[in-house]
Amino acid sequence: MNNNSTRTCTCTCNKIIKYIPALVLASSRVNAVFLFILYFTLFLLMIAWTWKFWSMYVSQKFMNALNGNFILLEIKLPREIFKSPEATEIAINAFLQSGGVGNWYRRNWHGAVVTFFSLEIASIEGEVKFFIRCEKKFKDLITNNFYSQYPGIQIFDAEDYVTKIFYDHRHDHVKLWSLTNKLSEKFTLPRVPGTDREKIEDSDKLKVSADFKMIKTYVDFGLDRDPKEEFKHDPLTPLLEWMGSIKKGEYAWYQLILQDTGKFDGKAFPKTYKCDATHEEFTLKDLAEERRKQIRSKEVKPKYKKGDLIFDDYGYPVMTRVPDGVDAEGKPKTKEVQKEYQKDDAAKLDPVKENEISEEAKEELKVITRKLAKPLLRGGIRLMYIAKKENANMGPNIQSLLSVFKQFTGPGYNGFVPSVSEPYDYDWQNTKKRRVPWRAEEAFEAAVERELFYPHIPQRNEAASAIGKFLHLDGIDSWADIALFKYSLGTRKIIRLMYEGIFDPFGHPHADKVSTFNLEEVASLWHLPGLVSTTPGIKRIDSLTSDAPSDLPR
Repeated sequence: MNNNSTRTCTCTCNKIIKYIPALVLASSRVNAVFLFILYFTLFLLMIAWTWKFWSMYVSQKFMNALNGNFILLEIKLPREIFKSPEATEIAINAFLQSGGVGNWYRRNWHGAVVTFFSLEIASIEGEVKFFIRCEKKFKDLITNNFYSQYPGIQIFDAEDYVTKIFYDHRHDHVKLWSLTNKLSEKFTLPRVPGTDREKIEDSDKLKVSADFKMIKTYVDFGLDRDPKEEFKHDPLTPLLEWMGSIKKGEYAWYQLILQDTGKFDGKAFPKTYKCDATHEEFTLKDLAEERRKQIRSKEVKPKYKKGDLIFDDYGYPVMTRVPDGVDAEGKPKTKEVQKEYQKDDAAKLDPVKENEISEEAKEELKVITRKLAKPLLRGGIRLMYIAKKENANMGPNIQSLLSVFKQFTGPGYNGFVPSVSEPYDYDWQNTKKRRVPWRAEEAFEAAVERELFYPHIPQRNEAASAIGKFLHLDGIDSWADIALFKYSLGTRKIIRLMYEGIFDPFGHPHADKVSTFNLEEVASLWHLPGLVSTTPGIKRIDSLTSDAPSDLPR
């Protein structure tokens, strides 16, 4: 190596040594920024985790206390009931209780929730009984309301019928099949010009529940006119006949769980309908107004786009003169060309004339008005068949479960879509035959706890990979079904709650099997039947009972 090379290396080393402090300083600053971001992120996560686990704790504590305050009331029917379901509609006005939350402090610090009730029918080995489950403080209110409408009934405290049989996913001694019904109709939100909806190309992404459409009610069956028993067509009769037909060792449960739409801080309770594509949230009345606007208006697209050639009303080109250079004398020339449109106009909505609205649309407008004319309740329907293994008759009873509510739907009416306890279409989805038993026990516990509005954990049905989606496999739920099979459902819930708290601290489980009914629909789905239902399993009392007159001599 010559002297020039040595000098070059020395100079290079000196330059590197000269910049080392600057590099170290820059590196330390990068590290400081990185550590600050890391610590700040951990600080935010600690706050989120603290709040998440606190919310879980106070919510569960409140729900445990609330469940301890519930009472089950059994209603014994008299020999004859001549009143229409309208009497039940008047009686269940007591269910319109929007209290329970009060303000943000009670909701977030005490875990308070809006109160809920349930109207229930249970068949215990073929004996059909009617129940109301409510908080103890509402007992007198509810009994007074029902006695005022049905003087011949008897109401008394009852043992919970769910204690008659028990299901455990780890054993095969009990068979169970269950479904939860939700209103099925959907409608597509109108693409309002100038909004995010206009940018959504797939119209399916703009679909939301059309709960403003009614099911068939007792009014549609003519029961509001109080016809004679031989002329009545009670829509509840198929359910009662099926429940009365089951045999020894078999049980059938029907629960209509309800909650007032409620108030919070003097305002309507949080909006429960959401369009995922646009993140818009709606109340039922908001959706009804959207549908009304959709029927009463039409989208008018612009006649021309920018650059289009313009024609007059008779189809002739609209001409204009434009510069065309200069002539030999240097004077400007023009030429005649067809006129072009110079701007982009947005589409607009124009009102539709009354005579342009179809008869079907007019009928729908009447149905929407009819639905919103009466008080509204949020609710869900649960039906369950459960039997001892040696007594189970699954096939016919599953078909009955799927069919007993078909009379509530028809052309122009809403209907029901069932969510069943065996939701798997492919054999490989029920891995090692461990997944269906889990779903059955979850359905059983939901029926025991009357769980609907406040689920413990959200469903995690999104597969983690493209292969998983192709094979219709679930995400965390699929893994938990297999890995935790030997454990109890309570242990599984604790593990899932921990998982949700750590990996989804900002999430919150929402009820996804809830619809909105008005009082007329509720009274159609549950009411005290007259002799039109001759089900032998319905035990009726032979004599009327009432309090003694207050003016009797002592």
